[in-house]
Parts: sequence; structure tokens; C-alpha cells
Amino acid sequence: MISSKLSRFRPLLESNEGTHVSIYIPRDESSGNVHAYIREAVALARRHLVRVMEERELEWFLKPLENLNQNPEIIESFQTHFAIFRSPWAFQIIKIPIEIEFSCSVASSFHVKPLLKWMQTDRECLVLDFQDQSCRIYQGGRITWRALKDFPYDSKAGEIDHTEINDFLLQATAHPRPPIFLCGQKEPMESFSLGLKYDGLRHFFILDNEPPSRQEIIRNHISRTLEREEIFQIDSSLAEYSYAEQFYITRSDLRDIARAAVQGRIRKLIIAEDKKIFGKLNSFTGEISIHPFDLDHEDDDLLDDIAQLVMKKGGSVIISRQKDLFEGRPALAILNFESLDANLSQGNYRVEEKRAIS
Repeated sequence: MISSKLSRFRPLLESNEGTHVSIYIPRDESSGNVHAYIREAVALARRHLVRVMEERELEWFLKPLENLNQNPEIIESFQTHFAIFRSPWAFQIIKIPIEIEFSCSVASSFHVKPLLKWMQTDRECLVLDFQDQSCRIYQGGRITWRALKDFPYDSKAGEIDHTEINDFLLQATAHPRPPIFLCGQKEPMESFSLGLKYDGLRHFFILDNEPPSRQEIIRNHISRTLEREEIFQIDSSLAEYSYAEQFYITRSDLRDIARAAVQGRIRKLIIAEDKKIFGKLNSFTGEISIHPFDLDHEDDDLLDDIAQLVMKKGGSVIISRQKDLFEGRPALAILNFESLDANLSQGNYRVEEKRAIS
């Protein structure tokens, strides 16, 4: 089964019991910088937790982090940026193939905004490349890429086993299924598309010859297409927000957004990737307290916490730059259609009071 990033990261996104440490480490040519980042992160975590954990518990909690610096072969095995997640029930290291800045967060849940950005930037897709004697299936994206399986066929006879490929696609994927791109020789590709029993055919292009950089050409084409789709997704979400304002089913004040998130009323949340607002969110009432900086082991980026809550309740989250958001707000929310029905039935057309939090 091909697992999506969302399914792989869901335990991290939904973890909210106990102390959580999230460390994002950019990797450069010097492994010494990595060791320094880990030491800095351990020191920061210790400062936050020494007041709330007994010494034995604190040493047990931080031991896996400290062990990383004592085992340089582990650090050397990561040739790209990576993140470390530690809670009383988890210790996980994940390679991060997008640009990140060093950060260490100690909070009541994991800091996941960089993961959400990665999920948005590097959305999964399947690529079917119809070559001279086979159909090769790749799992692709703007960044990640790996071959899955080859299905041989007789190109001269024009015989392609639609059933075998269709069965593989349906068995290897789960809802929501990733989009499919078809590429390669025109005749077998068009023949297969007629028998495709898979929702989500996105695009196809002809590549008749066999250039030495065939895979690179395909990857570049897919990457550019997905990049355009990400830009369109962000722009269309901002346009959707502007349209929804006419029906008073939007929120741009962070306190109103937090309350709506707790109530499960947010259909789509747009948050700034380049802004942090530290504080605490009451996940039962939606009340928030905002702090000028990260005060203690329970403080977190409120944008991060609200995004996790929206996703947990079935909403979607879009990551954008703050300067592109309405009035430079850190977050914008589009409410679900039940909120529209309530507004219409109650004659409620009052525009929300705007209390800027930026």
C-alpha cells in the first residue's frame, strides 16, 4: 500500500498528551553544525522542563536526544535536513527535503507547520511511463521519486493488460487517491487511458523517443505541473475567502478562528508560514492567551495548534506567506456551509469585530 504523507504523519499531527519536543535541523556540509543544533535544543528543552519534571524523568526523556551526539554515524546517515520528535510515547526522526530553519519547540503538542508545508509542496502522484516494451509506474512528487513496478507488454501488437495495471493501482492506493500522470508513447498511452478505472487522471504528454535523460525530463515536467498547481491552490483559496466574505462565513480574528476551530466549523484554514504567535489554546472552549514569546513547556505557536485542530475535525489547511493574506493577517478561516445556513436562517449579517493580531 502506498501511504500518503498525511497518513504517515497523522500520529504526530494528533498527538496532544504529555510533553512534546520538536526540533528542526537544517543540514549543511558541516556535521559539526548539526551537533551544535542538537546541543542547543537539548539545553533549551532542559530549561523548560527542569521545573516540571523530576531529575530522573528528565534524564530519561532527554536521553535519546543526547545519544544522537554520542553516535555520529546516525548524524552522518542524514544527508538532508531532518526533524526530531520526542514525547513520552514517541521518538522519531524524519528527513525533511524542503528548506527549514533551526527551531526547537517544547509544548503540549508537536510543532508541525514545516510538515504541513512539505505535504503541500510535495504532494504525491503516480506516473505511468509507457515505454517501448513496458509500462513503468513511479510514485512521484515535486521532490520525492521512486520506481514501483514494471508491467511488460507487446507494443507492436498493441496489447496492454489493463486489468493487471488497474488492479495494482486500486490495491496500492487508498482514498483520497493521488492523481495519475500518463506519459510516453502515444498509442499505448491513449489505449490504456480508455480502460483506466481510476479517478484522478490529471494529465498526459507524449514522449516518443528514448532520450538518455528520459526520467529527468519526466520528473521536470511533473515538478513544474505540481508547482503550478500549488500556486493555483493558494491563489484560489484566497479568492474563495474573498468570495465567502460576502456571506459572512469567514473569520480573520485569531480568537474567533480558535473558537470556530474547536466547534468544528472551519472548512478551510489559511495560515502564514512565516509567522509565529506564542500562547495557549484551550481545546475545549477555544479560548486563547497570547504571549510575547515562548514562556514555558506548554506554550506553542497558536497557528500550529489551530491548524492541527482544524485537520482533526475534517477541515483543510493551506500554508501561505503572511504578506499574501488579507490585511497581512496571520490566519484566515472559511467556515463550513452549515454556518452559511445558520446566518441565512437567523438573518445574521453582522460583520465580525476586527481585533487585529499580527
